[in-house]
Amino acid sequence: MNVNFKNDLLSKKKQTKRKIWNLKRNLSNGRITQTEHDLYKSLLEDRYEILTLRHTRIFVEEDLIKLSNNRSRTFTTTQHNTLVNKLDEIDYKVAGLENSLNKKLSIAQNSYPSIIIF
Repeated sequence: MNVNFKNDLLSKKKQTKRKIWNLKRNLSNGRITQTEHDLYKSLLEDRYEILTLRHTRIFVEEDLIKLSNNRSRTFTTTQHNTLVNKLDEIDYKVAGLENSLNKKLSIAQNSYPSIIIF
């Protein structure tokens, strides 16, 4: 897996976490309302979870590659199936979260047309 891709995901996770932390300060300073805070926090937490799952997926892929390489192209079906099932589970969760996030963002843009999260 490309190291730059991993670093990019880590960077996006850190930026998202920083945005979540900044929300509390913006609420305290009166820059945003409690409703806006809750909305932004919900959207950002969903985004953070998506990034975390994508990052986890990289490690599962690497484990799958190592398993196939280290076993001289022979490995147990159980180990292989476990890793493949984990990848499918992660993909399913990410797709669901992305759909949910897009719906929330669409609803939020109706109330706050200038909303920009990412």
